[in-house]
Amino acid sequence: MNTNWIGVAFVSEEVPNREQVEDQLAERTEALRQEAQTALDAWLNEQGLEQVMGVIILKKTI
Repeated sequence: MNTNWIGVAFVSEEVPNREQVEDQLAERTEALRQEAQTALDAWLNEQGLEQVMGVIILKKTI
């Protein structure tokens, strides 16, 4: 079973307005992902680090 990055696998068919909930869930999890990435990037910058292709390196190394 596949899950999204936050651990949600699917919305039960018993949930009212399931398609609407799925759409809202997708939008909200994407917003949270962007917030998390922004916070991580800010923290890395404070530490003199950056992320390049998923690898944490010293800033200006590449």
